[in-house]
Amino acid sequence: MFARFSVLLVNTLSSSSSLTNMMRPRFPSFRRQARKLKHFPSSFISYHQQLGFFPTMNNHTHNRKKPMCLYFTHGKCTKMDDPAHMERFNHDSSAGVEVDSGELKHVVEMNTTRRRKPLCLYYIHGKCTKMDDPVHMERFDHDSAVGNQVDSGELKHIVEMSTTHRRKPLCLYYTHGKCTKMDDPVHIEMFNHDCSLGLEVNADALKQLQYQDFDYLLVLDLEGKVEILEFPVVMIDLKTLRFVDLFHRFVRPVKMGEQRVNEYIEGKYGKIGVDRVWHDTAITFQEVLQEFEVWMAHNNLWEREQGGSLHRAAFVTCGNWDLKTKIPQQCKDSNIKLPSYFMEWINLKDIYLNFYKRRAPGMRSMMNELQISLLGTHHLGIDDSKNIARVMQRMLSDGAVMQITARRSVRSHGNVEFLFKNRIT
Repeated sequence: MFARFSVLLVNTLSSSSSLTNMMRPRFPSFRRQARKLKHFPSSFISYHQQLGFFPTMNNHTHNRKKPMCLYFTHGKCTKMDDPAHMERFNHDSSAGVEVDSGELKHVVEMNTTRRRKPLCLYYIHGKCTKMDDPVHMERFDHDSAVGNQVDSGELKHIVEMSTTHRRKPLCLYYTHGKCTKMDDPVHIEMFNHDCSLGLEVNADALKQLQYQDFDYLLVLDLEGKVEILEFPVVMIDLKTLRFVDLFHRFVRPVKMGEQRVNEYIEGKYGKIGVDRVWHDTAITFQEVLQEFEVWMAHNNLWEREQGGSLHRAAFVTCGNWDLKTKIPQQCKDSNIKLPSYFMEWINLKDIYLNFYKRRAPGMRSMMNELQISLLGTHHLGIDDSKNIARVMQRMLSDGAVMQITARRSVRSHGNVEFLFKNRIT
């Protein structure tokens, strides 16, 4: 068959056009037969290479790179002795990477000027354990000053851009009172340590401010569906609408195994890059409430001796779930009594509905309607609490009055009375 093909091919190419046209109908049937062949014999190929019908190996290599054998890169190639396989696939991992000294210098210069290695985030937190690993050092930058060399004019421009175009993320170690890098200029440059940023108000915001029954409002937005993972509270002065203080703690579940907790935290906080902070700072819910009560007493919001209710202050939530459902559930899981200061609260959704006469099912919808941009990361509790506080500040500046919308029965904590006829269910 190959002899027939050789004669046929040579005769066809060397004959006149009329002969070629006469013989052309015979090719399709032969092509169908040829396709059934897996490989051409090497003697056939070498003979017709001499006639110029097939490109030589050098031409083939020059014009088209062979694909890398991926079995080979996994150490599982079993066809190293198969010439057809070796012909089709590349098994030289260095192919295409060869450079001389001049090219190497150029590559190094290009690498330095066009591509910067990412900064090791473990390093900036003081927790990098691979400083002696050459592969790690090659992949990640450990010089915090690289790329930050600027003159005074450039630095001023960068600071202005940072302030106006991008807010630095809040240092969550700082909100827990555990930041040990306050004297590190790189850390200070990367993270915000001013908790009032985003909550500033001007004098015009007070022009329509109405009389309120409270002096302070405590904006609370819990995170965690199975158990509480985050307990953030933002304190706002109702006379000035200004930020006063915040309380922020990550909460360690008590009824979940260690592996389940790790999966839970990875799914919740890993995608936003704060899982390490959670593991470093999280405490049990019972410990959180103890520290929270100290914080409230320090701000003259609560005294245990006076019955345990808040002093001229109230909790504000975006919905009823936080205080109606989740706090009692977590108290039960933690085997502690429901504190008396969780007996009543203000659902901002109900205030919004009755003040603006339009429904807003959540924080984002309220922010969109009031044209308030999102601050920080959605579903990070401390950022959501600040965003809810910003919505509340806007509503107060528009003339809204904050009133208790739900109250728990003292005798039966499971019974909750909703005080607004028009409310978000």
